Formats: sequence, C-alpha cells, structure tokens
Amino acid sequence: MNTAKQLEDWVRTFSPHSPFISVQAVRHGLGWSPETLNQALATLAQTMPFYADHHQWVNLWAPMGPEELVTYLCPDGYLSGEWALSWHGCLSQQPTRLMIVDNIHPAISPRALTPQWSFECIPALFDEPATRISRPPLLPIATGAQALLDWAEYRWRRHQGTRSQLANFLDDCDRDVVEEELVAVAQTSIDGRKQRLAGILLNAWPGESRWPITPR
Repeated sequence: MNTAKQLEDWVRTFSPHSPFISVQAVRHGLGWSPETLNQALATLAQTMPFYADHHQWVNLWAPMGPEELVTYLCPDGYLSGEWALSWHGCLSQQPTRLMIVDNIHPAISPRALTPQWSFECIPALFDEPATRISRPPLLPIATGAQALLDWAEYRWRRHQGTRSQLANFLDDCDRDVVEEELVAVAQTSIDGRKQRLAGILLNAWPGESRWPITPR
C-alpha cells in the first residue's frame, strides 16, 4: 500500500469528522518520519490540492463546507468580497474563492483550500470599522454594501482597474440589494476613502443591469 493510501485510511478511521488533521497526530498514529508524511501529502496534493502548513492540513474527507474551514483558520476575520455579495443575493454567480478580511491574522496570498475552493486573507482596507453580520459559529459576513466596497478597494482600485471594468462587474450585481446602504455611506461615512468609493460605485452602475432578469 502506498503512503498516500495509508494516510487516507488512517484519517478516515481515526479522524473522520475533524476539519483539520494535526501533523503530530498522524506521525504519532502511523509512526512516520517527517519525510514520509511530507511525501504522502505531496502525492495527495498532485491530484487534490488542499491547504496545509507546518502544523496541520485540511481533512479532505470530513463533511465540512468552505466557510467552516476558513472559520477555523482565521477566527478573527470576516468574509467579504464576491463570496459575501453572492451570500446576500447580490452577485449572479457563486464564486469559488473566499475573501477574508482580518487585521490580526497574517495575510495569506490566494491558495487552495480544497480541490473545489480557494481563499485569501487580507488586512482591513478602511479606517472606519466594517459593517458586518454576526453568524456564530461561522465567521461574520460583511453587509452587501461593505462587501462591494471591500471588493472595489481591493480588486479594482488597488489593481488600477478601469471604469469599464468596474461597470462590467456591477452589471452582474443587483443594485437593489446594496443601494440604500451605499447611499448612506456616500453621505455619512467618516472614512473619506470609503465615502468617495461609495459615490464612484453608485455613479458607475450601468443603467440597465444584466442581472437580475425580471420574469415575464
């Protein structure tokens, strides 16, 4: 039996419900050296990319969703960007990458979480505290407008996107979900950058959005 198969069998037997597997627990349970475990993980990652660090790795066989996994990894952050917009019913597509805003946890560049999902962890983008919705035991999630502001600041403005690129993204969003809150931010936010960005978003929104499509 190859080491990758041995590793899978051990996890399925002894930690079937744990979202993450301890490196030390596997080494102790199987009596493996660090080199043998690293080889087994590398073999698995060739066909099933997944999050791993020096201490733990995602249990690919546990019945856990991506939001549960990132709650374990970045417990002090909140979900935002495209993922939150989709959760609020604002974005027409379900993204595969989760954006976590966390000013305590070190930033994490985009990387695989599981074969289906990836995530990134970025520092807080504005001086004003984010507006978000508490969801114990999962991470809080940004309100619709906050998620759009985070997306615009991080994915559009910081990458020097064009107005046409911004309008193209907004064309796939439902303005009704975020408009009232965006107007309030544009009028009353104490963070000048957030206030100006809210105004830019409102002005850049296409007159007739591709989505949602009104039933006939």
